[in-house]
Amino acid sequence: MEVTAWSPRQRVAHCWSVCLDCRKLFGPFLLGGSPVTRPAPAIFGLAVVVSIASLTAGCGADESGGSAQTSSSTVTVEGQPASAIPAVFEGVDPCALLTGDDASNAIGVPSVRPPRRMTGTGESSALADCAWRPPEESLGVHLGFTTPPTLPVTDKVEAWTMEIGHPARVSTISGACHAFVWYSNDRMVDLKIYPPERQRASSLNDDVCARSKPLIKQVFDKIPWK
Repeated sequence: MEVTAWSPRQRVAHCWSVCLDCRKLFGPFLLGGSPVTRPAPAIFGLAVVVSIASLTAGCGADESGGSAQTSSSTVTVEGQPASAIPAVFEGVDPCALLTGDDASNAIGVPSVRPPRRMTGTGESSALADCAWRPPEESLGVHLGFTTPPTLPVTDKVEAWTMEIGHPARVSTISGACHAFVWYSNDRMVDLKIYPPERQRASSLNDDVCARSKPLIKQVFDKIPWK
């Protein structure tokens, strides 16, 4: 099982997947959005540098407050409603692919807060995320859909590609598991499993992906895309 150091590109991809404010601010520019409201190049360049620098320093801030709650017969989902999920994801809701028990068992905590859904669209980009976080942590389990992908399909790992049935890369980075799977129509799904911060810091050699393999396969088996 692959255990790797955190590369700059992986750090930015990780931060992009968990920081909604950064996506809202820079998504239209970094993922092909409209230039109509683009700030002056020097100002925009500085803003991107400052934002990414702050992200790489610590990008697990909680996106709390100001969001509606939606309910199904079994679970309350915070954040945006399922109806806001972009059409490119064909009605698949990331919050429906895991349960709170799945998430808490994966990261070894008694419970997690209700899942929180985030969505967004740009001129040529779209995202839908769901996060399950422990009460005292800003990170937990994150499942996100993006188009276009934030990492190239050439990053795939053959062993995991065969396991999942789609181009895939799964690796443990800085005590957390990062799984990326590529699908048709330029879509990528990323699943990130973050044990509590203290546990990550004290057991960097723990292969979270290896022990999370059944959950990883369970999640990706539920996604119907080609």
